[in-house]
Amino acid sequence: MPVLSLWQQWRNQVDFTINQLIQWKRAGYQDTWEDKTPFFEEFDFLKATEAELVERYPHLRTMEQRSSLVRYLMNLNRALVCEQLLTLAKSETHYSTMLEVGIKNGEMLDGLWAVCHERLSQDVSLTGIECDMWRISDGLHSRWDKAQYYSQHLPNTSIIAGDAGQHHGRYDLIWFFLPFVFPETADAWGFPRSLYHPAELFEHLITQCLNDGGLLLVTHQVDEEAQALRALLSTPALSSSLQHLGTMELSQPFTTHHPQHVHIGQVWRKKKDA
Repeated sequence: MPVLSLWQQWRNQVDFTINQLIQWKRAGYQDTWEDKTPFFEEFDFLKATEAELVERYPHLRTMEQRSSLVRYLMNLNRALVCEQLLTLAKSETHYSTMLEVGIKNGEMLDGLWAVCHERLSQDVSLTGIECDMWRISDGLHSRWDKAQYYSQHLPNTSIIAGDAGQHHGRYDLIWFFLPFVFPETADAWGFPRSLYHPAELFEHLITQCLNDGGLLLVTHQVDEEAQALRALLSTPALSSSLQHLGTMELSQPFTTHHPQHVHIGQVWRKKKDA
């Protein structure tokens, strides 16, 4: 194994351990509002798509009034992705409880909540969980600080700092955006190898957290990741309880200020009495 890779793994683990011990919290974080008009004047071909999204999901307009340009665009993309995945699922069920795994700092919870509030249930409840919640970023604020700020505007939303592989809530929907299915990707993003166990994590989520008839909705940056996850979920223990509803390319037009494009989405339904 290359020395650089070993060094990265060691550094990731040390950083994670220190952050877990300190659990840094600092009050006062808030997003900075920015005028979106210049952007949509420059990229006027996006105006119609934005207007249609805001009409379908009014929460996005409320969110725009307290967000930066980048975060607004990220949540417009997130709303579109969620909409496409729910359409792929072709479900008429009024799901009411959902979990997002790996929310990082929670900056895109608004897009998810907006869509599910309108399409699934007015009383939808959202739980966001992140195992690396105490990572510190700009302004000496931890992910926890930011997640608390973003989630305070979303009714029936709670934030958990912890390992989803040890979580035991029950949910109708489980969302997982960009899971680490390759160790090299996890290393590059600063994720500790001690928590890298994708097969065990997905087995736990499906068997212990997803309700019968519920949906598992996942996104990936490249098709190789989507194929790798399908392979993980094809074991006899899981394949007998899951129905793969499909895979699709995801449209994300608001990518000008957000380089982390999501390209592939796929959905499974857990069979009833699984």
